[in-house]
Amino acid sequence: MTAKRMLYKYRSLSGPYGRQNVVDIILSNSMRWQSPAAFNDPFDCVPQFDTNISDAAFKEWMKDAHKRSTLVIPRGQRRAAITRKTNSKPAFIKNLEASFVETLSHSPVTCFSLVKNQPLMWAHYADAHAGVMIEFEEPKSDINFCGLRVKYVDTRPLVDPTAFLAGDAEIRKAILTKSSDWAYEEEVRMVEYRVNPGPRHFDPIYLKSITFGLKTSDDDRKFITDAIATRNVPLPVFQATLDSKAYKISNILTK
Repeated sequence: MTAKRMLYKYRSLSGPYGRQNVVDIILSNSMRWQSPAAFNDPFDCVPQFDTNISDAAFKEWMKDAHKRSTLVIPRGQRRAAITRKTNSKPAFIKNLEASFVETLSHSPVTCFSLVKNQPLMWAHYADAHAGVMIEFEEPKSDINFCGLRVKYVDTRPLVDPTAFLAGDAEIRKAILTKSSDWAYEEEVRMVEYRVNPGPRHFDPIYLKSITFGLKTSDDDRKFITDAIATRNVPLPVFQATLDSKAYKISNILTK
């Protein structure tokens, strides 16, 4: 039997939306999806587009693209357009790359970690251990709540534009590849194409627990605990603690 996969969101409680974002998850079963343009890694979702494609291969790809187009263009004009684009291949690919980045900036993403109590995740995403860690269980049957695993490499992904529009393999390479510097995150992400960023609802049974950080303030702890008390379904609450011997963080159930 395949083990259930648990997903973790590390969240700050500070700032104008910190508390509200966490309360939305707890009480409204709603999670914020953001544009990749807002990511803290400037290389994220910004691949290289391969320009070393032969003119013959590029021309065949352009022919196929015109065949699949719904626009009715006279044969002579179509041939002229293909020749023109082939002759200006580098510029055309550069425009395609810019178009991809623009499209992706309007394709919201929500991110999780596969690692429970990862110290760097607590430090970087949960306000230096003053925030919370929220635990979800990924269902096996809900395609709308299924995380795609990120791959970590040392070189930016090289995307083949002639394969890019034919399927999602190149798209996945572009949006699911990050520098190995970020490998500690063990990230999975959910993506929607060409829709507005904003809140997305999930089934409340996916939410499994919440953990307060080592430095979560008493005021924040009370605020979140009071919110949890109004839920129709109980939610286990844990407190992060330091391991007495190892460089590890553990959880103690508080309620």
